[in-house]
Amino acid sequence: MAGLRARGLGPGDRVAVVAGNSAEYLILALALAHMGAVLVPLNCRLQPRELAVLVQRSAAVAIASDSGFAAAIDAVLERVGDVGLRLDLSAGLGHGFIALGTLIDAHRGAVEAPWPCTDASLLRVMYTSGTTSAPKGVQLSHGNCWANMHAHAVEFALSHEDRLLLVAPLYHVGGFDIPGLSVLHAGGTLVVQRSFDAPQMLRAIEEEVVTGTTLVATMMSMILEVAEHEHCDVTSLRWIITGQFTPALYRRAAELFSKASLREGYGMTESCGGVTYMDPNRAGDKPGSVGLPVPGVEIVVADEDGEPLPAGETGEILLRGPKICAGYVDDPDASAAALRNGWLHSGDAGRFDEDGFLYVQDRIKDMIRSGGENMSASEIEQVLISAETVADAVVIGVPDPRWVEVPAAFLVADNGVPLDWESLLQHCCEHLPGFKIPREFYLLGELPRNESAKVQKAELRSVAGTRKPDWRRQT
Repeated sequence: MAGLRARGLGPGDRVAVVAGNSAEYLILALALAHMGAVLVPLNCRLQPRELAVLVQRSAAVAIASDSGFAAAIDAVLERVGDVGLRLDLSAGLGHGFIALGTLIDAHRGAVEAPWPCTDASLLRVMYTSGTTSAPKGVQLSHGNCWANMHAHAVEFALSHEDRLLLVAPLYHVGGFDIPGLSVLHAGGTLVVQRSFDAPQMLRAIEEEVVTGTTLVATMMSMILEVAEHEHCDVTSLRWIITGQFTPALYRRAAELFSKASLREGYGMTESCGGVTYMDPNRAGDKPGSVGLPVPGVEIVVADEDGEPLPAGETGEILLRGPKICAGYVDDPDASAAALRNGWLHSGDAGRFDEDGFLYVQDRIKDMIRSGGENMSASEIEQVLISAETVADAVVIGVPDPRWVEVPAAFLVADNGVPLDWESLLQHCCEHLPGFKIPREFYLLGELPRNESAKVQKAELRSVAGTRKPDWRRQT
């Protein structure tokens, strides 16, 4: 912190980071928090043009990177010009960058008083993945992150014995906040991998005696493939936070990680990470649920007027509590639209069951409206995924001259097995009313997903608009 202050950084200054995961990344983040400066982690997989826009939009006065992104960061700097301080997290960039290690060595032993922040003080600006619009800079405060750490520490009974294997990218709440820094908050240890690598991850779990980690479905699938050929002791794992697992994937993961509880969760950047987690003891009798709220978070399912709906009825998921952000950077319209009457409007459709367990069904704006009927794409997807020959599925609404919209399914076959369309149709007829059965079916090698594992439905709409379906249901 002393070195950063000596280089002119002060409270409120924003520092953009384009880098892979590293201990230096975390050290920088903690130093900035201590001195009242603001971390702006950026998706290092974006194109330089996109990164330059975010650097400028965030009003960063400094930029940090590592040698793995030398070419990209040069291209970014050509576009944004002088950002003042340039920090090297790897001691390999040169040309105007100063290594973080050099700053530490030059000021070793210096004692700096922490900046007197409040709960409302800005800690971090994290950009959304932009699946439904342009990326928005979510303002996460010291209070948001403190509440998040406390909630995860309680939810997962974190202690000094926990050792989190951090493979999710630090430009995402999956890295910093699920549970991320909560493990340090509890006195535990972070084991950092630069990026996800299935063989390295399995070895790290054994060698570092890892007790917890966070994995999305794509990561878990790759790990299971490696585990078939390479044995590693994974019995130290106590919990794994999961996301978007199909029932078949869940069963295979539970078999490999037999000593760990698999905790399906729900959250978003605006909520500083997870707001619900599934109790593994109830997963069997609550299929599809994302669980109960974490401490300090209130959730309601509301109608279009914001009025709470009873159990069983579908509406928009609204959130409030100390984990919820105060809005978006320099975007009062988006902030006002998302935060109304004290509640964050998630844009997600969901419902509660009679026991208070939450089920997330779809994005509100992705609800399919056909012939005056509203239907949840996720309900149809679950039926398709339950078919023996289907490994993955996504459903979207496509234009129809008569019904306005009809559902279209994009499928990945299980192990390349050819799909029997008539058998699949019969399976749908057994589990869905006629108007919910997809009209068009497209067979893909894999579903397009971004770095956060979210399906890029815009790409699927483009496919539907330019390519004939592999099979079309006759009506």
